Amino acid sequence: MFLLDHAAAILEEMYKEINLEETDIFKRIGDIGILKLETQQTYPQVFDFLKSLGNEESLEVKSEIEQKKDRMFGSGLEKVYENIDFSKFRSDIDVEKAMDVINWTMIGFAEREVDKLDSFEDVGIEQIQEWERYSELLKKCFY
Repeated sequence: MFLLDHAAAILEEMYKEINLEETDIFKRIGDIGILKLETQQTYPQVFDFLKSLGNEESLEVKSEIEQKKDRMFGSGLEKVYENIDFSKFRSDIDVEKAMDVINWTMIGFAEREVDKLDSFEDVGIEQIQEWERYSELLKKCFY
């Protein structure tokens, strides 16, 4: 669990770098993507370790890992939405449903990209550029 605590500390440092003055959800997510990329490039082994946690077979250990991961990533997700200006969404859009679609897209995209990687040493600007294409599509739908 020491390594998981170390990973959590690295993520918490990254979360502190999030610019909460940026109120546009799509710009915020893009900025976080760049922060995450920089963190992954600095600590690729930490992210490789986090990815490998999915292979844990012990139910007791797996449960504890899931609880810690949920806390880690929940804290980050809160930062994504803190101080966001939801008035930018079109008036005919159900913002809560739009946020669900954004979340599902963001999480699905991240999972797909992680599955492609042999190691986080391979992560690069290509993932950011690909996300930007999805972000622009979502922005056209919701703004």
